[in-house]
Amino acid sequence: MTLVQPILRSKHQKVIAKTNELKVESTTTGGGTITCIVEPTANAPTTPRLDLERLTPPTSPQRSSFAWDPTQNLFGVQVLDVTSGGSTGLLWNPFNLSVNSTHDFTVGRSARTDTIKPKSKSTVTFSTGITVNGQSNFGNTIDIAGAAQIQQNGTFTGAAAVVQNATVQQQLRTNQILPIAPSTTVTINGNLNVVGNLTKGGGNFKIDHPLDPYNRYLIHSFVESPDRTNIYSGNISTDATGKGIVKLPDYFEAANNDFRYQLTVIGADARAYVLTEIAQNTFTVQTSIPNVKVSWQVTSTRTDNFAKSNPYDPEQAKELDMKGKLLYPIKE
Repeated sequence: MTLVQPILRSKHQKVIAKTNELKVESTTTGGGTITCIVEPTANAPTTPRLDLERLTPPTSPQRSSFAWDPTQNLFGVQVLDVTSGGSTGLLWNPFNLSVNSTHDFTVGRSARTDTIKPKSKSTVTFSTGITVNGQSNFGNTIDIAGAAQIQQNGTFTGAAAVVQNATVQQQLRTNQILPIAPSTTVTINGNLNVVGNLTKGGGNFKIDHPLDPYNRYLIHSFVESPDRTNIYSGNISTDATGKGIVKLPDYFEAANNDFRYQLTVIGADARAYVLTEIAQNTFTVQTSIPNVKVSWQVTSTRTDNFAKSNPYDPEQAKELDMKGKLLYPIKE
C-alpha cells in the first residue's frame, strides 16, 4: 500500500514513503532516522515495529524499537547497539499480566515490580540476568535465568527463583528463595540473618590456611547432633582442699537444661568428679589431691523461647512428592 505523507514537518526533516514503511530522517547534528514499518514483507519483520535509529556518531549507532507482536499478545521496547549487538528491553503481555526482559536488565537506582506490573498476580521474568544498583522491592514472583546482582537492599515478599548465581552486596530479604538446580550458588558478601530455621545438607567454615594463607584453604565441618546442643568448656585449678568452682555465663540456666559433664585431669595422677551439680550457674569439681588442673566440658540442650516455640523431630517422613526420591542422589 502507499502511505500519505504527513502534513507537518520541520525544515530539518525529509519524509520518504514506501509501500511497507514510512521514514522520517533528521538532518540536524546528532539526528537519526525514524522508520515506521506498517506492512510485513519477505524482507521486513513479521510484526509491526517503530524504529528510532541513531546515525551519529557513526562509530556507535544505536536503534530503539517499539514492537508489537499480535500473534503472542506482546508489545514493548528494545534498545540495540548495532556495533556490539548488545540489547536490552521489556515486553509486556497484558493478557497473562507478565513482563519479560529481552536481555540483561540493568537498573541504576531502584527496581520495583509494582511500577511495571499491572496486576498483583503478574510475574517478572528476566531471560539472562538483572543488575540492581539501588533498593529493590518485589511484591510477587521474580524469575531470573541468569545472574542476579543486587548492590543494596533486595526485598522479596513473594518467591525469588534464581537459576544461576545471586550476588548480594548488602541486604537480601525474602520469604522464599527457590534454587532451580542443586548446583545453584548464592554468594552473600555481607552477613546473612535467618529469622527461622536453616536446613542444610552439610556445613563448613572456609578460611585462609593459617600456615599457607595465599595458596590454600582450611575447611572444617560443623558439629551436628539430633538435639539442639550447646557446648561450654574451660580449665580450672583446684585449691588446697581439692575443690574448684566453675562459673558459667549468667544466662546459662535460663537457656539450657539436661546438663552433661566431662572432666579430664592434667599433669597429675588424680581422680576428678563433679561434687555439686549446676545451680545458680555454677558447679563444683573435686579432685583426690589438691592443686590440680582440670579441663571441663558441659553439654546441654537449648530451652530458649525460639527452641520452645519451634520443636522438631529429627526423624521425619518424606512428603508425598519426595517419596521414592533422594535429596542427594548416590554417585556411582
